[in-house]
Amino acid sequence: QDINGIYSMISRFAPNDFENIVLIKRNYVMDRRIDSLIQHRSAFICVGTGHLPGTEGLIALLSKRGYTVKPLYSPKTGYYKTLLPDENTDNWKTIVEENGGYQLKMPGEPTPINTYGLEMKGYMDLGTGHFYLATSFPTDEKNKSSTVMDEMLKKMTGGGEPLSKKAIKYNFMHGYEMELKMAKTANYSVRLLNDTANIYLLMIGVANGKPDKNSANKFFNSLVSIKRAPSKEIVFKDDTAAFEIKVPSTFKIVENENQADVKYKTYSCVDYSFKGIISVSYIDYAPGLYFPDINIVYEGAFEPLKAAFGTEPEYVHDSTFKEYKCRDYKIIARDGSTLFARYILRCSRLYILSASSKNLLNSTDVFKRFSTFHFITPIKPKLQSYFSSEKDFTVMMPGVVQHSLDALVAQAR
Repeated sequence: QDINGIYSMISRFAPNDFENIVLIKRNYVMDRRIDSLIQHRSAFICVGTGHLPGTEGLIALLSKRGYTVKPLYSPKTGYYKTLLPDENTDNWKTIVEENGGYQLKMPGEPTPINTYGLEMKGYMDLGTGHFYLATSFPTDEKNKSSTVMDEMLKKMTGGGEPLSKKAIKYNFMHGYEMELKMAKTANYSVRLLNDTANIYLLMIGVANGKPDKNSANKFFNSLVSIKRAPSKEIVFKDDTAAFEIKVPSTFKIVENENQADVKYKTYSCVDYSFKGIISVSYIDYAPGLYFPDINIVYEGAFEPLKAAFGTEPEYVHDSTFKEYKCRDYKIIARDGSTLFARYILRCSRLYILSASSKNLLNSTDVFKRFSTFHFITPIKPKLQSYFSSEKDFTVMMPGVVQHSLDALVAQAR
């Protein structure tokens, strides 16, 4: 019954312009329609509570029209208290992530989220405005865990402003906690932990103010390291790009760009067997392009990776894949990071297979993964009969034809 409290909560947690677009503009539409309806007959009208309060809420707008608006209060019997959960009962849900090697608790069932090739679990608590994120990443004792964790945090948060940072020990794990302020999105409490086999990243954020400490501690302290389950390989197919490959975890789009002469798409996932990331990209060049020198194409496509690693490739090998020429690269950065890449140019489409890791990768494992890549037959468009409006010709087309085609056909004649 506290509509002003609800209004305050919406204003606090809602993103910019949410109130204007979702509430105020619709309030005026509802106001006009309610006025037109109740002029002629009695009516029972249901709206969301958020549309009632405020100087531009329905109560105020209808009052300005001259209507008498009175609230109806339910009797205060206290019965509602019997429906509330027991405060002493833990209602959070235990989440077991066998592929990630951890379990923890969240206020509700999380949603899988794929970011930068990492499989995350995310949950949005609409009641409090807090959102929860959790993921893990395999590491190695040879790596400097602090450096890996810093890089991981930077990727996941987009380089927010750290407000505080302290080293911590949690059970047998080491790491740190920090408060992070983002420029446009939210404020986070972050915990990063390392147990020599995995790095765990837990984040709790809220749009305004600071995350609730009790919720953050309950979330952070629910983390338990468990044995990571072996990856179950699945066959991923892209019928449009005409390829398939066996992957060890969810393969999702991480980049998708369309330009005037180039279409670019990248799929990625974590391969826990060698603690690295598997990616498949394909670049569609403009139709009709002729490539007189494939070497120029491969060198141009590999140049951004070489620049990112800051060193020359250690290994370059030309071969054939089916009847197409392909090129393999291996490059090792100064920090020990390794990248294998295979380039295959098929007509006007360039496929790029890559495996990267902070560890030294085993070439046998990588090329075994690459060998599961195959071309498949793309989906053929289903032709449909089209009759012109003049009924003087018929043609088979790969989709529904717009009526404007008649004018184009007439001009073509």
